[in-house]
Amino acid sequence: MRPEVTIEARNHDEVNCLVRALSKDGYALRVLDRFRVEVGNGNPAVILSAVLACLLNEGIESVSIVLKTGRKLAMSRPA
Repeated sequence: MRPEVTIEARNHDEVNCLVRALSKDGYALRVLDRFRVEVGNGNPAVILSAVLACLLNEGIESVSIVLKTGRKLAMSRPA
């Protein structure tokens, strides 16, 4: 798997929630530790869209994202 993005959540429960939601969509996942997961096998824009859907549906407040280019993003749940 070539990781497209690395997602960092605030706690282990949020990582589990992201893993469950993203694995249903067929993305390749590798959990790095209790707070970070790498996501691959997809277009980065589509992966970010899936992460936003996860924020909305699962009640996660915010995550930090690092693209494979090194660019860092913060994604928050819309008000």
